[in-house]
Order: sequence, then C-alpha cells, then structure tokens
Amino acid sequence: MTGPDLLAASGKPRGQSAPVISERLARSIAWSSGVLHIEEIALYGERWEIAGRDREGNEKAVDISADDGRILN
Repeated sequence: MTGPDLLAASGKPRGQSAPVISERLARSIAWSSGVLHIEEIALYGERWEIAGRDREGNEKAVDISADDGRILN
C-alpha cells in the first residue's frame, strides 16, 4: 500500500493529534520493507522508528513517516 491507500487504511483524517499512520500500519509497512522480527517501535514526533531483524538475522532499522507512511531511510 502506498499514498492514498495508506491514508484510507489508517481511517484517520489529517489534522488530528494522533498520527495518521497507526502503529499497526507502521508495523505492516516495516514487514513489507524486510523487517521480519520487530524488536522495538516508537513514535517520535512525526515518524515511527522501528528496529528489528531481517530474514538473515541482521539488524535493520526503518523510519516511517507517521503522516503518510513513506519510508524515510
């Protein structure tokens, strides 16, 4: 999912205090980007920071925009 699909899936309009991209949706985006096992997830301002491991067991970090679901790194 990308762009408008992410916004529709989140169910929250822009402008609310809660992030548009929920933790659940951020996890899904991380899994789609190759994070097999999520070890830590935290919301910092307007981005989700996710740390985990890929299929080979290597550490992987992903930052995701809480506004639109873009992968920032």
